[in-house]
Amino acid sequence: MNESRLMGAVCALSLVFVTPHAAALSSGDYMVITTLDSADGHAFQMSDSEIGAIGINGTTSPPGSLPALPGGTERTVSTGITLDGDAAITKGGTVTFSNSDVHALNTGDTSPGSQGVDCDATYNICTDSGTQISSSNLFNQVSPIASFSDLDNNNGIQGSIDLFGITTELAFLYNLISNDLVSTGTKDLTSTSGKVENDSNAIWDFSGDAFVGLNVIDIETDGNDFSIVNSNLTIKGDAGDTIIFRVSSSWIMNVSESNLLLDGGIGDNNVLFYVDADEGEESFNFNNATFYGMSLWDLDTTDFKNVISFNNVQFCGQVITDQVNFQNVSGSGCTFDTSAVPVPAAVWLFGSGLLGLVGMARRKKA
Repeated sequence: MNESRLMGAVCALSLVFVTPHAAALSSGDYMVITTLDSADGHAFQMSDSEIGAIGINGTTSPPGSLPALPGGTERTVSTGITLDGDAAITKGGTVTFSNSDVHALNTGDTSPGSQGVDCDATYNICTDSGTQISSSNLFNQVSPIASFSDLDNNNGIQGSIDLFGITTELAFLYNLISNDLVSTGTKDLTSTSGKVENDSNAIWDFSGDAFVGLNVIDIETDGNDFSIVNSNLTIKGDAGDTIIFRVSSSWIMNVSESNLLLDGGIGDNNVLFYVDADEGEESFNFNNATFYGMSLWDLDTTDFKNVISFNNVQFCGQVITDQVNFQNVSGSGCTFDTSAVPVPAAVWLFGSGLLGLVGMARRKKA
């Protein structure tokens, strides 16, 4: 069997028969994932912000100009320390924090996924000058440790972490969501030029038998960006439902002066907004906003330098793209659950035993 056929067989087998090792890292272990190459600069910037907590940092104020929340049972962002402020810097891009805090479940454990910020490059390559990796708002939490006063190596940030399994997973997810998943419906916003605007109680209802399981909803915008402006948008679904919203073409998602909420039995980890933005764009731009239980992904990491920009935002979700820029942000982790998506159950094995088969084939060929 030649190398290309062997690799194809490995892919096929891992898709169908193999389950991941319990200790393997996956995208679900991190609320922030960046994919910018170290040569291209800042992968993750935070100023006056906190991850793994909402509304604790005194310099991070709740947005003050949002529409009033509608009534009902919608879940909204609540304040508190959640200890899930973990980030993965998968290609060694620079991390620069100023007046910001990382809250992670760290009780002396420095293993991947427990420390706070994990970088696949060395610490010195991953971080900016030490004077900018700082935190001036200390909460003096007791057991477990909830804040790092000095974000230095093995104290909030650590380098030389093997994140190959995550990059492999993201590559599969990109091809799957962009090219392979069949649309189960559309959300037609062509008449409003891609906008939900000045609507204090917009409801997208995907509950009921017609929407059981995985739904892939294409948002049609008539050649415009998808924008939510001065509105409350509630997404409603049932327990066991998963919804992936794909923004049409190469358009992006903008949210300002708005709240994005969940209602019904749908889980806090089961709604994803997905874009495939053009080179150098702000894939997601959120200003003066809150959202809960929603993940934001732009996974085309090939030679792209796209950014998620948040200014004055409180959220529970997951963000993945090349660059992340948080200014006056509080965030905790409601990471997207990929178990409902037909993803390779063991893409992690590409970094271990199955890749060894390919290596053996290469050596034999040589």
